[in-house]
Amino acid sequence: MKELTIEEMYRYAQYVHKAGMQRNTIKSPEMAFCVIAYGQEVGVSPMAAINGITFKGVIPTIDGDLLLALVRKSGELDFIDETLDEKTKVARCYVRRKGCPGEPRCSEFSWDDAVKAGLTGKDNWKKFPNRMLRYRALG
Repeated sequence: MKELTIEEMYRYAQYVHKAGMQRNTIKSPEMAFCVIAYGQEVGVSPMAAINGITFKGVIPTIDGDLLLALVRKSGELDFIDETLDEKTKVARCYVRRKGCPGEPRCSEFSWDDAVKAGLTGKDNWKKFPNRMLRYRALG
């Protein structure tokens, strides 16, 4: 993928913003520019960045689907398994990097964790709680 110049990134950001193609956390061409620049830093195209990077406050953050795609693309992933216990509302993600022996590493995130972090009142947490739990465990 050809790297864009600063001018090309900003022009792209202006077009995306004017077309209304960006996510609701991207409120200006300048924010779209930051997302595109961040995407270029991690090796994704401008549209992949616009669709897979969002703002958490003022910090651009890679969303779960793009994060997983980048990990898979790296070629360093040996094993991944994601689980969600519907009863206890605990999401777990088991991963192992290539060349690392032993059991996969487990990361988990629960509904109780989301409550403690003040996340459950947010729009996506209301609409897609299981997906949000999965993303937090994956992250």
